[in-house]
Parts: sequence; structure tokens; C-alpha cells
Amino acid sequence: TQEQIEKSKHQIQRFVLNSELPDSTPVIPICAQLGYNMDWLCHHLVENVPFPQRDLTSPSQLMIIRSFDINKPGCVIDDLKGGVVGGNLSRGVLKIGDVVEVRPGLVFADGTIQPLRTEITSIRTDENELKQAIPGALIGVGLTIDPSWTKNNRMVGHLIGHVGRLPDVFRRVSVRMYRFMKRLYLDKKDPKGKYPRTKIPHKGEKLLVNIGSLQTPGRCQGCFSFRIGFASEVSSLC
Repeated sequence: TQEQIEKSKHQIQRFVLNSELPDSTPVIPICAQLGYNMDWLCHHLVENVPFPQRDLTSPSQLMIIRSFDINKPGCVIDDLKGGVVGGNLSRGVLKIGDVVEVRPGLVFADGTIQPLRTEITSIRTDENELKQAIPGALIGVGLTIDPSWTKNNRMVGHLIGHVGRLPDVFRRVSVRMYRFMKRLYLDKKDPKGKYPRTKIPHKGEKLLVNIGSLQTPGRCQGCFSFRIGFASEVSSLC
């Protein structure tokens, strides 16, 4: 109804007003299922959103968001294929035949890790076979790795890159509160956080943190200067 439309309009305006977004930020109401205003959304993306710069020179880094075992039950040994991972290549270039590293790789009960070295055997995007991949799309990468390690999304949250060029692995991290977090906890009239909108995590509190595509439980180690100390209970973080 028109009344619901006006109510939604005022809610959106209030949200934009209370945020740090500029007043000129466009608001395009859409319904993707029915296709309403999708043409305007596409027009805005093409005309007004700057084309992202692709970093092709930095060490390659692919965040795994899916991992599979593509072999069918009862497959003949000679027909077995290595594990397959899917993800977003954020920088660098990957080519068929590259020797790459999966990090953290194998994580043992005592907290030690063993990064895995493997070779790229195939690269796909949708139905297209590629010889190399650059940033800008989701890709599937075939590896020589044991497929039992990639089945059922076991490699989600791991990184792939050239050997020795990936970030270090940690169990404890410090998370900086960016604009959204500051808006969540602070009010413009109370910039020092004396009266937070939402309860700020305290030391020892259980948290669920998303780092890239990895979701891991852990505990807060303390809060200081808009930073939250976090220690993972089950995962190594890369």
C-alpha cells in the first residue's frame, strides 16, 4: 500500500541520515524477484560506480569459499581427480601448472599446522575453461591435492597463493572497529562511547567472527581504542 511505501521511505531516509553516508547517496528501491527497477540499478552501476583497479602484479591470493571432491563413488583409480576449490582471486594471476600453497592447510589437535603444496591442473569460470585467471570473478581451481581434504567444504576459509607469498598464520588477532562498528556501538552525540547503543564485548565473552570466508568461534581478549582482541578456539587464521 501507499502507506507502507511511505513508511519504508522514511525508514530509509532516517537510516541514511544517521549514517556517515553523504547526502547525495542514491537510494534505488528494487525487487529482484519481480525485476522491478533492476534496469535502473544496472544503469547506476555502469554509469556511476568506478571500474575497480585490478592488481595483477602483487603475489596471488585466492580466498576459498567452496571446496569439493568431484569424484563419483566407485570411481576407477586411474580416473581419480584431485580436489577442487572455488573462490575469489583478490590479486595477482594464477595459471595452469603453477605450484601453489594452501594455508593454513592441515591443522592438528596440538595447534600446529602444515601448509599444503599442490599444482593447479585446471581453471574454470561458469562453463569456460581458462589457461589463467585474473581478479574480477569467482573461479573454480582444480588441484593435485588429496580430494578427501576438499570434500564437504573442508577447505573453506583457507588461502591459495604462490609458495612463501601468503600471510602468516595466527590464533590471536586484533580486530579494528571500522565505521559500521562505530555506528553500531556509538551515538553521534556520544563520540567517546560513554553510553554505547549496544553492549560492547567484554573480556572472556564468546564471539563468532567472520574473517574472509572463515567463520570461527572464540573469545574476546579485551577492548581498547576501538580494537577488539580475539582468540580463536578451533581455527588457525590466515
